Amino acid sequence: MKFNQYQEVAKQYGVGGGGDWFNLKEGENRVRLLNEFEIYGEHWNPATKKYITCIGKENGCKPCAAKMPITVRALGWVIDRSDGKVKLFKMPVSYTHLTLPTIYSV
Repeated sequence: MKFNQYQEVAKQYGVGGGGDWFNLKEGENRVRLLNEFEIYGEHWNPATKKYITCIGKENGCKPCAAKMPITVRALGWVIDRSDGKVKLFKMPVSYTHLTLPTIYSV
């Protein structure tokens, strides 16, 4: 399943619009990945203390023009095994170098 098929995910798992995000906790974190993660960039704006999604320098991204640093992220759907809910997981790309075990759940 592709990330942009979010409407199908919402219908299949009864989620959507709730703003449920998966956050890593200290210790063991168990999730099931539901799709290929999408890679995108964000700029940190210290004035507003918020991230701004990068639309690309070639598309007129003002933070890129101002030479603000980019943080690369991966975004995808997961099932949080602690509560069984489908959530969005945003992680820094530096986490993606970890070797993830292949676990099949039935």
